Amino acid sequence: MKDIISKIVRDILLARKKCSHIVKNVLAQREVEKIFENLKICKYSILVDENTDITDNKVMCILVRYVSPSSKQIKTQLLELLSLDAKDCSMRKIFETFKNFLEEEKLSQLKILLEWHVIMHL
Repeated sequence: MKDIISKIVRDILLARKKCSHIVKNVLAQREVEKIFENLKICKYSILVDENTDITDNKVMCILVRYVSPSSKQIKTQLLELLSLDAKDCSMRKIFETFKNFLEEEKLSQLKILLEWHVIMHL
């Protein structure tokens, strides 16, 4: 079966734009779904980092670390990249954004060991 799938994939011709859309809207979406499925059944650690990119946009990177139920290996994966309001980046607002994300995704706050990484740039 693996050989058949491999041959099919090799023979597919896609333009760069279509390939990007498939990766972004199909493959990446499925990977995120699998991460959320795992987080609903196991304990996990959240790593949060707030930063400013080169275009002065404030973003909050949320990484998740957990033991994969299938492979029994520790995995660290990008869970979400959230935009922040550059006008109000107080700790209260950042935490509120993070908390809202957890609630929207229905992630249990009881299973989290939180590691908060906020890097202050002078």
